[in-house]
Amino acid sequence: MTVSYEILIILRNNWEKKFTFTEATREIVKYEGEGVLEQLSARRWFEKFSNGYTTLERKKVSGRPLMDIDEVLQEAVESNPSSTRELTRECGESKDTVSHHLLSMGKMKKSN
Repeated sequence: MTVSYEILIILRNNWEKKFTFTEATREIVKYEGEGVLEQLSARRWFEKFSNGYTTLERKKVSGRPLMDIDEVLQEAVESNPSSTRELTRECGESKDTVSHHLLSMGKMKKSN
């Protein structure tokens, strides 16, 4: 699971406050919603922080440029409403990430 930069900032802050990765995950999901962070990802990041990797500067990498997923999804939904699976391929993001963004954009109803 790819963890967004914003969630990493919150996660690092919780690590600095001496939260456990389980507590941090619970708090983040409580405020940001299901699917934004899994305990396994939080545990891996806590290990990185504990090993000295605490700088979260965005690095310039080769390959596809960073894009605003909300913007991409909005354009895709307006031009051709597709299935979530098709949107994940188009955006290069996970199904959970796409679903979370569609939900926040009001383009998808929350399942109970």
